[in-house]
Amino acid sequence: MSTISLRGATSLDTVEIATTHAHYVRNGTATFEEILLEDTEMAARIDLVQSAGYPWRVAVINGVICGYAYANQHKARSAYRFTVENSVHIALDQQCRGLRRSLMNDIITLCTDLGFREMTAVI
Repeated sequence: MSTISLRGATSLDTVEIATTHAHYVRNGTATFEEILLEDTEMAARIDLVQSAGYPWRVAVINGVICGYAYANQHKARSAYRFTVENSVHIALDQQCRGLRRSLMNDIITLCTDLGFREMTAVI
């Protein structure tokens, strides 16, 4: 069995993250997007999330990014300052390996440590 490692996303991960994201844009409604993102747009999103102090994580197996998760501001109103919204996407060929659970547990722990107390998902 391969070991799953979780780490913060970097600019070197952009192509693999964008490829996973593209599958969900083409084949469903999970991203709420209809247009594929260029690698540079994905890099800008990752930077925006991380520079705002929120986590963007990747799951890696044997050096390959198999999924990603991040948390971001839920709403701008002050009353939501302890609330984040999460997103998790797993590469199609890596489904049912426990990656989603591992990434979610990681994001929940990181967000809790950052002082957030509520997490939402738009489903």
